[in-house]
Amino acid sequence: MSTQENAFDSQKYPYYIVAPAFRETSSGIRVLHQLCHELNARGYDAFITSLESREGLKTPALMLATMSRNRNQGVEPIVIYPEVVHGNPLFGDVIVRYILNKPGFLGGPDQYAASDLLFTYNKSDFLPEGVDAELMRTPVLDIEIFNNKNNPHDGKRKGKYLYAHRYTQQGGVIDKNIFQEAELLDMAKPRTLAELAELFRGAECLYSYEMSAICTEAMLCGCPVIYMPSSFLTKVPNLDAFHGDGSAWGNTPEQIKHAKQTVHKVYEHYEQQIKDFPAQLERFIEITQRAAAVKSQEKMQERLKPRKPRIGVFTRDLQDAACYKLRLGDPLALMSPVVETYHFKNQADHSYEGDYPFKEDSDFVEAMDMFIIQRLFPFPEFRSLIEAMIESGKPIIYEIDDWLLDMPEEHVMYDICEPSFKGIEWLLPQCALVTVSTEALAEKIRKYTDKVMVFPNLLACLLYTSPSPRD
Repeated sequence: MSTQENAFDSQKYPYYIVAPAFRETSSGIRVLHQLCHELNARGYDAFITSLESREGLKTPALMLATMSRNRNQGVEPIVIYPEVVHGNPLFGDVIVRYILNKPGFLGGPDQYAASDLLFTYNKSDFLPEGVDAELMRTPVLDIEIFNNKNNPHDGKRKGKYLYAHRYTQQGGVIDKNIFQEAELLDMAKPRTLAELAELFRGAECLYSYEMSAICTEAMLCGCPVIYMPSSFLTKVPNLDAFHGDGSAWGNTPEQIKHAKQTVHKVYEHYEQQIKDFPAQLERFIEITQRAAAVKSQEKMQERLKPRKPRIGVFTRDLQDAACYKLRLGDPLALMSPVVETYHFKNQADHSYEGDYPFKEDSDFVEAMDMFIIQRLFPFPEFRSLIEAMIESGKPIIYEIDDWLLDMPEEHVMYDICEPSFKGIEWLLPQCALVTVSTEALAEKIRKYTDKVMVFPNLLACLLYTSPSPRD
């Protein structure tokens, strides 16, 4: 069923793709950047966690502002991690694991959560026993460069080459005869793709001690690949894609003859992979968009459940201090039958319950319905947090009972309070309401905003017992 025909087509959910900066020498990184481009080309918002990509690819960088905007609007992102990433660093609720190598081989986990959506570039070589995944071979090899068409060198190939990058890194030993007769392709001095194509169009063969995209590039150029068996490489790679064509399993005359006689078929196989990709991507989009829609609906149902309004409280005063207790603590305690109060993490550790159920600051902001910021909280280190509150569009109340901005420098508390002064001036005009203790203080505030209310200092009589009569 096409994504245009399914029941979840009314909303297109964005993709966040975790990937390093683009580089030609890593086929896995190229795949991730290409996938981002392909999704954008099909009308989906896809972003990548890198500022550097290849020219010509539509791969916008994932910015905090984008993540914050989507979160505040309730837009559920689909987070795509390559198999090398541990955990869930972007705290996504719809997670795709794109398995581009053997899990754990280059780092990363070797097991996945049942809720993870698994896709792989290569089922036969990458998937552990008992693990299944959807196939999606995102094509990144340029067959306009890597091909054997109109090749004057094809009938008189010369030169043998050797690839053993990770094999030697992990202590593997190269056959002495091969090392002497073949030129090592040194990844410390990588060639450009165009240089590799020119080399392989004239090469007699490539010895390889490992599976790599460079082997496919060689075969596309008519250069057979001789895979050298070892504990590092226990079978011919890519059998499900190339069916053993273009490659030899071991350095024997029979195998080399087979590789030379069948290497021309590899180009046809890769052309077929390119033709198969659109359907695979359509399947990927359908599965991931459906998962995001289901998760979005679950969250909507959760939000619609009856509950008390939640107030997020931000203060630098301890909860048993007079300023906090008189101005916020007692009033919020009296309101507890009708509202829920959550203190930000700098104070939650000091609360009686000691419970802070939020992983990230953004989770706290998202969960609250309004915010109260007290006195000295707007320090520079909290600026981005307060900006997130403002961007959420939820009401902010600023509570102050001293005109801190006129504090003289000789005041004993000046050095402690001064870092908050610029933040207070910046915050005041952006608040839905400012509460103060006196009319004189209200006049000071009105220079910044007219949304001010006098809330005098009063004792909460309901919190105190009447004295017992004397005998």
